[in-house]
Amino acid sequence: MAFVDNSAGTRRDYIQNTPHVLFYETGLEQVPAINTNQYAPGALADHLTSFGGDLLASSQMSSLDWIRAGATASYGTVTEPTANPFKFPQATVLVSQYFYGNTALEAYNKSVLVPYQGVFVGEPLARPFGTQASFTHGVLSIKTSVLRQGTPYSLIAGRSCSGPFTTLKPDISSSPNSYTTITDSTGFHPYYELIEN
Repeated sequence: MAFVDNSAGTRRDYIQNTPHVLFYETGLEQVPAINTNQYAPGALADHLTSFGGDLLASSQMSSLDWIRAGATASYGTVTEPTANPFKFPQATVLVSQYFYGNTALEAYNKSVLVPYQGVFVGEPLARPFGTQASFTHGVLSIKTSVLRQGTPYSLIAGRSCSGPFTTLKPDISSSPNSYTTITDSTGFHPYYELIEN
């Protein structure tokens, strides 16, 4: 991803002094100003170059520089000879898998088709997205990013995981790339489940 600043008639392919950075993907060998940014908890940052995964690199920036700057995890390749795009994280897959509740390591693993030339650094179990639930003052609240768009879901409840079940909320749908919040005020049930219709 490149940042273009045309306000002053200049073009930059890096960001600086930017708060809340969650994903930073670039092809620069040396990325300027990464220490000036503020990285959100769980941030993933990569420079997709030949030797970004060489942790002691001198010819190109090391993936460890992202960790030092505040990113949570990074992935980089360690060898040549090919410029095979499949050895790098595919940004659309990385972002969507992370948002669907996968850990950082799982999201990277699913986004790199040829992983034998790379190395992962950082917190493998970082998981800032997924599903969070709470029961407060008789109201169940579920906030989730794991629902697939276009697939209807139902919230069911029961005395145990083997039922019997009651449908509390039918036809729950999700919005693209956003959280879905589901609430229910029918009282506490020992077991809840979101199922596809």
